[in-house]
Amino acid sequence: MRFVAKVARHLYQEYQGDISEFAIIFPNKRPAVYFRQELGKLIDQPIWSPDIFTIHEFIQQSTTQLPADRLLCSFLLYEAYDEIMSVVTGSVVSYERFYPLGEILLNDFTELESNVISISDLYTNMAELAALDQRVDYLTDEQLNYLKGFWKNFSLHRISQQKERFLQLWKNLPAIFESFREKLKSRGLITTGMVYRSLVAGDYEKQDFLSQWRKLVFVGFNALNRAELQFLQKWQEEGRAIFYFDTDEHYINDPLQEAGRFLRRNLGLFKNQLPTENAINRSERPVHVIRAEGNAAQVRLIPALLEELPGVRESPEDTAILLSDENQLMPVLHALPDWVDTVNITMGYGLKQSPLYSLIDKLVAIQESLQKTEGRAVYFQPLLQLVQHPYLYRLKDSEMLAEKIQQQSLLNIDSSHWAEITEPILKKALSPVQEPMELFQTVREILELQMQAA
Repeated sequence: MRFVAKVARHLYQEYQGDISEFAIIFPNKRPAVYFRQELGKLIDQPIWSPDIFTIHEFIQQSTTQLPADRLLCSFLLYEAYDEIMSVVTGSVVSYERFYPLGEILLNDFTELESNVISISDLYTNMAELAALDQRVDYLTDEQLNYLKGFWKNFSLHRISQQKERFLQLWKNLPAIFESFREKLKSRGLITTGMVYRSLVAGDYEKQDFLSQWRKLVFVGFNALNRAELQFLQKWQEEGRAIFYFDTDEHYINDPLQEAGRFLRRNLGLFKNQLPTENAINRSERPVHVIRAEGNAAQVRLIPALLEELPGVRESPEDTAILLSDENQLMPVLHALPDWVDTVNITMGYGLKQSPLYSLIDKLVAIQESLQKTEGRAVYFQPLLQLVQHPYLYRLKDSEMLAEKIQQQSLLNIDSSHWAEITEPILKKALSPVQEPMELFQTVREILELQMQAA
């Protein structure tokens, strides 16, 4: 029986179906879908459904501020960075150059907030190490020694320009993050990390938000951050929260099993509503090893293996195909038998693997080639790849260009070869842009034309 099925059954039976005033909280959206299905199988009379959240959706209930969009956060953090660092360094960094650093800083900010770490203490100059030792009791001796060694390396007489810039950033990060926080608040926005910190500090906006539920049920959590550990323990002590952990003796009883590290910690802090089972080490589970040379051979085996599985047509959701390489996703999808009409892709469908990504990639490559010749010619490779693209290869002008390039072995295709093209998509793709920002509009117009043609 699946873990979510066990949770649904235990919860429904334990409280005799009276769970309408419960909040069921999962780490992410995926298990919530299956929980609803399993709960629906148990219900034999009309009841009000419990509220179901992801952990981020749930903690957002504690505030009326809206969650900040990642891209907007990037822009606001850049504003804060520019306001402070332009004064310190006397120079201005463009957003394009800041963006990679901004992504790192945003991740750092989220980690620091979620783990309730003092930003000002963390980034304090190690020249004040004695004061730091007294203030950051959450750092171990090993971590403090590491930071001492880190700053000792930066205290040499000859400090490179790059290290000096990093030192300037390091010293000013508390002010940058504080300015970033204020910019969010002034717009009525908040990040997930900021919500975590407010819950631990107890200064969250809606102090009574927990009172709308009789029980808080946390299901399937594993690696809890420092903030989660603190407020979950508090809610458990108040009798509000109960927990369901997906545990197995294989992980729990063996301290060398790194995968069970957080589960072992969780079981020491929280009471698990389900017993720990011994499912992984069952001897009756058959394992077959089939020799196959390379990824392509493995993919070709899938249709035959599926045909041999009993009950796979009746209950396809009970069968899982695990990929060792995410690049195998598309070949596997194409190899599935015709009777498999729906597939649940748990790993996600990456944009980079889609035909849309390759189309945009070829459009950009063509524009780069056109810029080098001032629009007079284009290199054959990106043009051939474009006209042979799955979205465009059936167009008459695409067939004409592909045939001409291959038959005449053209290397650089002069603009005269596409002067008489009438297909709007190809015509737009081969029109050189004058300014970099025009490229975005060109790509957008081509995608709209493709949508109309589809």
